[in-house]
Amino acid sequence: YYWSAIQDRLKLKLTKRTTEMNLKQEFEVKCSRTDVWEFFKDIPGVALCLPGAEYLGPNEDGKHQGKISMSVGPFHSNFSGAAKVLYDDSDYIIKMSGKGVDKKGSSRGKMEMVCHLSDNGPLTTISVDVEVQLSGAIAQIGRTGIIEDIANILVSDFVKNTEAALNVNNN
Repeated sequence: YYWSAIQDRLKLKLTKRTTEMNLKQEFEVKCSRTDVWEFFKDIPGVALCLPGAEYLGPNEDGKHQGKISMSVGPFHSNFSGAAKVLYDDSDYIIKMSGKGVDKKGSSRGKMEMVCHLSDNGPLTTISVDVEVQLSGAIAQIGRTGIIEDIANILVSDFVKNTEAALNVNNN
């Protein structure tokens, strides 16, 4: 009985594990800040540029529904959730807060993001600061290093896709 109780407590601790991390990214897009800013206001268009993302539409409360699928090591997750997006037109800052659930993998995620666009001649420099909180199965696998590697790949693909979308829109 004693060993069984210990195993039950260990399982409970593992499933309750939470991983918190801060990710900072800076990248450039080969378009003017004005064009990038207007594009970033097109949430369905931006979602198309993010690998694994699907935009589902706005809620009545102004939040945006979506899904994102990703692999973290051997673990595949499909998060569904909602995010609130705020734009500061005078300072070119986007603030987003969201949360989602992967029901199949028993995981939860929460995110706060601040994104700043800077004019850099013909380029736009985009600085992103993200606070991420993961819990459940993904938190056990999703060490900060793995999540950073995935974020780097996602950003690289996002930049390529955004530049392609902006090129199409400008022609």
